[in-house]
Parts: sequence; structure tokens; C-alpha cells
Amino acid sequence: MPNASIFQHYTSLHAAYLHANGERGTEYLLQQIHLNGTERVLEMGFGTGATLVKLKSRYPDLRLSGIEADPAMIKKAAARLRFCGLRGRVSLLHTDDRLRIPSGSVDLVYVESVLAILDENILAETLRFLASVLKPGGILAINESIWHREIPCTDIREINKKCLETFGIIQCTEQMTGVEATSVLFEKYGFKTLAGIRMSAPEKSFAKRQNYREYLSALFTLLGKLRLYLQPELRKKHTQYSSEMRQIFEPGREYLSGTFMLFQKTGLSAGY
Repeated sequence: MPNASIFQHYTSLHAAYLHANGERGTEYLLQQIHLNGTERVLEMGFGTGATLVKLKSRYPDLRLSGIEADPAMIKKAAARLRFCGLRGRVSLLHTDDRLRIPSGSVDLVYVESVLAILDENILAETLRFLASVLKPGGILAINESIWHREIPCTDIREINKKCLETFGIIQCTEQMTGVEATSVLFEKYGFKTLAGIRMSAPEKSFAKRQNYREYLSALFTLLGKLRLYLQPELRKKHTQYSSEMRQIFEPGREYLSGTFMLFQKTGLSAGY
């Protein structure tokens, strides 16, 4: 995740599942990737590490790594892993160290609400990188909030401008407007689309937490949230952000949907 003021706020709260449909969206993604438990898996933009805990606690033999741009998020994810008894079991890398991952070495990459908020140049570089580290036939799974294709470009640009000014990040890149346009974008970087599903209510599958480490992770998140009740300034900032979020969109109009997409690497990425 980019180093933006709203993410600094969320980091201080140990916030988890900052993506479409929250923990339900993560559960849906995990149900669709069909792991056997011994793969080499990479999370791009792991935030405070909640999904890393889910995966490593369910699949102890998974060779799991994560890449994150925000040093504060990396420290918080490391703290979450320690709290959950997983210290040293997951490799956490800063984006500057991403080239330490060998080309063609990763079976699966998953991303939750990271790609859509990148600017055009960084998004292109990131997709080239992901294609380079995946094995031939490797899988990329994403859960992103993307625009409905009928939303005019003028509206998208105005909303992204407001979000950038208010929160330090855009809402969603113009390049990800509908499943079809998103598929075309990813195909430029050597990916074939296997699935594209808008996660409406029937698809928001929610599995119960499966082990004590997942409950510890939920407790870690709760301990961060308690700071809202102990620190008035933090609570004031949280209220401000919540109010500003409600002002971004026109009431009663649906702009984006949480969307699960599955891709397979089919060739070399574009110029990485």
C-alpha cells in the first residue's frame, strides 16, 4: 500500500482487511485459489498482515512471502505475526527489496485492494514485476474495488482528484473500469483471465475462523481499535475521515463493486 495519511491512520489502529467486502472478500479469494499447502505464495501489499496470518495458520508448510511499500505497515505486520505465534515464519519485504524474489519462482500471487489505487506508471511496473516472478502457468488472484463500466471518465477523474486530495490515494484507476477493461489491461502484461466475478451478496461467502491464530489476529486488530477510545485525537481523526468518505460519492448511486479476478501467466511481461 502507498504511504498515505489515511494508511498511517489505519496502521495505528491495527486495521485489517482494508479491501472490498472486508474479511468476507478475503475468505472468498482463499476459497477460489485451491491451495494444496506447499506452494510458494506472495502477497503484494500485505498491510498489517491479517491475510498472511490466515494463510500461514491454515497451511503451515506454505512458503509465504509479502511485499509492502509502507515501512510502518511492515512493522505492524511483523508485530501481528509475533502476536499470533508466527514470528519468522513469513518473509516480509519492502518494495525496494522485491528483486530478491527470483524470476519464475512463485506459484501464486494474491493482491487485495492495492493495484487499483496505484498510478498508471507504478501499476504498469507492478504488473510487469508480478508476471516476472510467477512461474509459467502461475496464478494471480486479486480482490479489487473497480468502477462500473457505465461510470463516465469525467466522474472517475473528479472522484480520484477528491480522494487524492483528502486521503492521499485515488479511489480506483481509470484503467480498471469493468471486468472487460481490466482483463484487457492485464493481458498486456502476459496474463490470461480465468475468472471475473463481481462479489454481490450471494458470493460473499464467509468461513468461520479455523484456528486459534486467526482468533489471536482478530484480538490484535481489536487492541488497535481500542485506541480510538483511549486517544481523543485519534478518535477525532477517525471521525473526520469517516465524514469525508461519505462526501465523496453521490448518495444512492453505485460506482464500484468488489470484484474477484483470477489470471494465469501465459507469457513474458511487457518489458520488465
